Amino acid sequence: MTYTTRFAASLTDTCDITRSTVSVSADGDMEIGAPAAAASDVACILAPISASDDLMAVGPLPRHVLRLFVPAGTDLQENDKVTVGANTYSVVAPPEIFDSRGGVPHHLEAIVEKQAVS
Repeated sequence: MTYTTRFAASLTDTCDITRSTVSVSADGDMEIGAPAAAASDVACILAPISASDDLMAVGPLPRHVLRLFVPAGTDLQENDKVTVGANTYSVVAPPEIFDSRGGVPHHLEAIVEKQAVS
């Protein structure tokens, strides 16, 4: 089993990604519109963020802040909303692209924060 195959097998959930639409009004103002689907049924997995020296310096992260893993090429951006099951998360920082050992984009990792139920 290759590294890529093992990673794909670990993506045991699916998610839907939505993004707020942006338009420019006649007078030049930017207007934020209703969220629209950016991607659906994307293989993913959420994982706790492990403690590292830099995180320990600021204290532990809250339990509602997690790391999201998705395949390379997924259309995922900062401020997107990601729904996994009944829970919605907000992407709080630009996703990072990670390469495989051969230098080919392998997967994306993003820090997400669980949204409060309204």
